[in-house]
Amino acid sequence: MDYYLNERLYAKDKRLKKDYDLNRIFSEQVVCLTFIHRREKLEEFYHQILEEFGSVVEVHLFENLYSPGWYWFQIHDKKATKDQAIRTLQQQYGVSDYQLTVFGDEINDIKMFKIADRAIAVSNAKGALMEVATQFIGTNEEDSVIKFIMKDHDSRRNQEQKLERIVFD
Repeated sequence: MDYYLNERLYAKDKRLKKDYDLNRIFSEQVVCLTFIHRREKLEEFYHQILEEFGSVVEVHLFENLYSPGWYWFQIHDKKATKDQAIRTLQQQYGVSDYQLTVFGDEINDIKMFKIADRAIAVSNAKGALMEVATQFIGTNEEDSVIKFIMKDHDSRRNQEQKLERIVFD
């Protein structure tokens, strides 16, 4: 939890609030609520929330890649998912015809992977995500995403330059 908290504090995340009153928390507009603890402490809570609110919220319980042994329990509105955000942006900006490439590492990326043309998982991603990935790259610790983007960009630029030479030659 210290890792997550320090990351949010360093980023000066204004959404970060400390509150123990769940009634007050749920009365606010919350996009995602994350609890971090050991699996055995979160499992019962996970099942209770799923049973009582499963029709309106999406829940994920997974071991965090970056802090082994610690589990993240995330709760968010069914409409506040990565795939829904992407679809909204595609419609809003008229880019739904463009090729969609996404990157991920955890099970909360599965729905996003399912709508993408290219769903790229880092090699240390979780098993369920690996099953829906269309491509794999190195680990997140090797800057694999940015390396992939740079290589892909250079490759596309070279292809465009070759096409220009063919057209003008």
